[in-house]
Amino acid sequence: MTGHSPPPSTLCRFENGVGRQACIDLSRLFVEFFIESFSAPPRELILDFDATDDLTCGMQENRFFHGYYDHYCFLPLYVFCRDQLLTAYLRPSKIDGAKHSRAILSLLVERFRQEWPVVRIIFRDDSGFCRREMLNWCDRNNVKYIVGLAKNSRLLKLSEEL
Repeated sequence: MTGHSPPPSTLCRFENGVGRQACIDLSRLFVEFFIESFSAPPRELILDFDATDDLTCGMQENRFFHGYYDHYCFLPLYVFCRDQLLTAYLRPSKIDGAKHSRAILSLLVERFRQEWPVVRIIFRDDSGFCRREMLNWCDRNNVKYIVGLAKNSRLLKLSEEL
């Protein structure tokens, strides 16, 4: 048996056996389950976007050191509405935390408006997602937003009296 590597673990075989289309189909399933959970059309949906660290142990492909979290990790993007998960998107940690969020928001808004044409949709997030392109997209597509703003000298000056 010299010179032969051991077979990959069961989990590794499972992870490597799942392709891109299966991930897309699973993501759609989360959204369809969410839609089916309503007995009547909702008046409003608040979509919470969150990027957070997923600590890695070992040398996983696409794991990188993230300065903010101070360890090697992935940077998945999660989208929740109420207490239900709509999207779980695994990403490497060497990217902007807002990367792909506009595309995901666009897909969610399109699907929800197919089902509920008059639903009010609100994008809610922290300052990590406050990007001009995202807010302009929201304005053009009648999506309201509540986003945090990172502390900066201009905001501090404007809020001095408060």
